[in-house]
Amino acid sequence: MHLPRKLPARMPPPSVLRHIAFPPAAAALMPRVSPLGVRAAPRIPRLMQARVRSARRLAGLELPSSSPPLSTSHADQALPSDSALPTNATPRLASGSARDIERVERQLKIEENMARMDERIRAWKEEKAKAKLLKKKGDMPF
Repeated sequence: MHLPRKLPARMPPPSVLRHIAFPPAAAALMPRVSPLGVRAAPRIPRLMQARVRSARRLAGLELPSSSPPLSTSHADQALPSDSALPTNATPRLASGSARDIERVERQLKIEENMARMDERIRAWKEEKAKAKLLKKKGDMPF
């Protein structure tokens, strides 16, 4: 047994002690990857992993052989290969699918409406001017 280099200022919190007494599964320490390949933080945050590692070192405990070494940074973790990703990922829509066709039709409709926009604005302005003129003129003959 080796002596710790420095004594902790206070006892580690219960959450750290729980992780020391009952080491978490390897998956809880690694970054999570969604089926679409988006990375997320590990279930046990890096700060908590660092606290557990520090408390173990100060207590003179070695990591149990059944658990992987606690990760130190995102740089240490490489993204899993495509074969390691789950196969139940939502497939992307192929070109020519109903959704793509609707998108193209909608875009064409928008372009047509934008081409006629000048005429619509001119007609609206004329209608507005006529309405204003009628309002000024009034219904009374005098």
